[in-house]
Amino acid sequence: MHRLGRTGLRAMAVLALGAVVAACGASGANSTAKVGKVTMSILAPLSGSFAFVGQWIVYGAQAGAYEVNHNGGVLGQKINTIEADTAGDPVDAVPAWNRLEAQHPTFQIGPTALEIEAVLKLYDPAHLPDFTIAGSTELDNMNESYVYRTGPSDSTLAKAMAAYAIHKHLDRALLIFDNGVSSQTLVPPLEQGYKAHGGKIVANLALTPDQTSYLSELSQAFSQNPNCILMQLGPKTSATVFADLRELGHLNIPVIDTDNGTNIAVAQGMGLSTAAQLLTGMQAATPSGPAFQQFLSVYQTVHGTTKYLPSSPSVYDGVVIAALAMTMAHSTDPTVWNKDVLKVSNPPGVQCYTYPSCVKLIKEGKKINYQGASGPEDFNQHHNSFGSGWTVVKWTTSGNLVPVYTVPPAVIAQY
Repeated sequence: MHRLGRTGLRAMAVLALGAVVAACGASGANSTAKVGKVTMSILAPLSGSFAFVGQWIVYGAQAGAYEVNHNGGVLGQKINTIEADTAGDPVDAVPAWNRLEAQHPTFQIGPTALEIEAVLKLYDPAHLPDFTIAGSTELDNMNESYVYRTGPSDSTLAKAMAAYAIHKHLDRALLIFDNGVSSQTLVPPLEQGYKAHGGKIVANLALTPDQTSYLSELSQAFSQNPNCILMQLGPKTSATVFADLRELGHLNIPVIDTDNGTNIAVAQGMGLSTAAQLLTGMQAATPSGPAFQQFLSVYQTVHGTTKYLPSSPSVYDGVVIAALAMTMAHSTDPTVWNKDVLKVSNPPGVQCYTYPSCVKLIKEGKKINYQGASGPEDFNQHHNSFGSGWTVVKWTTSGNLVPVYTVPPAVIAQY
């Protein structure tokens, strides 16, 4: 259910700021700036087994808001933040979405692949722009006007996993994924890419999460003699699987995890000494360039470290793009500025890398092409961007992640 009369309520709060209009000469701008309160809502799993993914979103969004707020805000207004917890459950996501919507957000960040399908159809009727990192392959062909994906599709993640396994000559894979939709959508592109390059799936387990034992399923699967495991499980479930594998004497082959494998809780569930030998995870390929350096500087200021959480650069980019679109449109009304998202993010245009430098160009009346912290955020016709590939990372015994292999987009395209 969405709020009725959103545009009318916003219109009552509109302020005409002639000075802002005079300062901003971008083509296609309204004759009067429409500036109201700028509220960023965050919809994410803030508790439960996947709270670590929610942390990725929150940390990236906080860095993005800091970047905007400490560089003039949005048309002079600072971004304020509200949050709601989905607990990683699509059933809980809908009332959480409604609680946020009742507070009149200007745009939303989130949710994840765990919940996106439950709320995807709510954004267009509510005229609420959303910037998500949900990797669900269902979004590959979405036609929502107000939803944008700033992170890559899970289909590219799955293909990168397959490419790494083949690179390591691991050609007999056991698939272990939980039976949730966000995990099961990874399986078809993973199987397709893996088999196309000589790999064989010896068994495919779709596990119910958080059971006390998987001994029977694992024992049967290992009778097929896999030489690697490709998996995605939550920390609690993976810890049980690792304990069962140890009991069966099978915790002795490489485990190639998704980006879940970058969570320290997963490595600890295996045991750091074992994880350092067997476990790898996937991260979006480390970007470079001035936008990424700006992100690292802001992240250090906000969070006290440059060891950024996975996907946080893509989340940061979503916040910056939203603020730039409002600046281009001279309005904080989503029904006005939503059409400017593609104008500020996609070519052609003058490439710019930081919020203040992009705003300066907009005020000079120039078309811009924002180059994100996570790489070019060029949205296709389905509002998807695809990033810069994937990096395979492994754990050290001290609990740090180190890169071991990069799968570039050109290789992913072959899978």
